[in-house]
Amino acid sequence: MNQTAPQNLGAVEIATGTSTPLVSDPSSNLQQPSPSAQLPTMPTLSSSPTSMSKPTTHPKVPPSSKTQRAGKRSGSKTPPLEHLTSSGKPLPKIIAFTNQKGGVGKSTCSVHMQDWLIRQGLKVLLIDADGQQCSSPWASRLGYPFEVIHDPDQLFNRIAELREDRTYDMVVIDGPGNASEITRMILNCADLAMVPIRESFFDVASTTAILQFVRQSQAIRSGLPIATLFFNGINNRTLVYKDAAATVSQCQVTLLDTPIHYRTCIIDSPGQMQTVFALNRKDARDASTQFEQLFVKALEVYCHV
Repeated sequence: MNQTAPQNLGAVEIATGTSTPLVSDPSSNLQQPSPSAQLPTMPTLSSSPTSMSKPTTHPKVPPSSKTQRAGKRSGSKTPPLEHLTSSGKPLPKIIAFTNQKGGVGKSTCSVHMQDWLIRQGLKVLLIDADGQQCSSPWASRLGYPFEVIHDPDQLFNRIAELREDRTYDMVVIDGPGNASEITRMILNCADLAMVPIRESFFDVASTTAILQFVRQSQAIRSGLPIATLFFNGINNRTLVYKDAAATVSQCQVTLLDTPIHYRTCIIDSPGQMQTVFALNRKDARDASTQFEQLFVKALEVYCHV
């Protein structure tokens, strides 16, 4: 991994603020962020047309016994979701990993969350809404159900169906790395939005745009989606990470205190078509613990625990 030279993030300002919740049709179009909300030194984000695609559904195949054994090794003695489910508060039906910035780990985190939730005994569907289609082949190799949807209207209609469908307990959406209409539609559909970011100057600066999209959706959906930020693939001993964390913590969006550290086992996992939960070595076990802590913390924020 290329080392990022420490930079002074003091000049980076992330637009914050609150919006008065308004009740409106969630299918209504959101306006692009106003120029004043963007950093003047950053390039203007442009929307790219999304391609029409027909949802591709693949049935769930039970994990292999090797994967099941690995899951038991990585699992904790007390089910990590027990304190949430026992409280009687519903878990989010639709969870989305979204950021208009590419290369922040949305696909990796999406597949890991699907895998982790299934290991908790839940029935989980993955929707690959990224034009690069990185997460769907991965889910297929794991034997997990997935659909590929790139059209925003199709996505909206499918999510409406899934909310009434008891086939799946939860749906995880892997969003694209752009500011297209599909990104905004994902925020119009999700209950919980998880926004992964890196610690570099450009990643922190570009957070302004996705937070603007989040606030727009929250304004027309009475506060939904509940949004969280988290650092992914970081080295917490560098000055650039400490500066980035201090800057992002000023946002009026919850910054989870459970970052995912850079590890080769996570970088290699897509190529191996496995997740760290299926690996039995120390670095993978450490990564599994961090992923579990991240997912539990995000669900706690949603459930107000």
